[in-house]
Amino acid sequence: MEINANHLRPAHAGWVTAVAKPEAMGRTTQVWSIRIEDEAGKPVCISRLTIAVIGQARM
Repeated sequence: MEINANHLRPAHAGWVTAVAKPEAMGRTTQVWSIRIEDEAGKPVCISRLTIAVIGQARM
């Protein structure tokens, strides 16, 4: 449905790590925050993602 990303600094080399955290887990809509950091722990990108839940797999 929507994605918003703020790119804060470049990561030219090395590893980056992303952590996604659910903020709202509704039946038809989910909102996630995503934080990407470089090897030094400095933020590279902070993002928010809103998705529509269309269907669920049954187990």
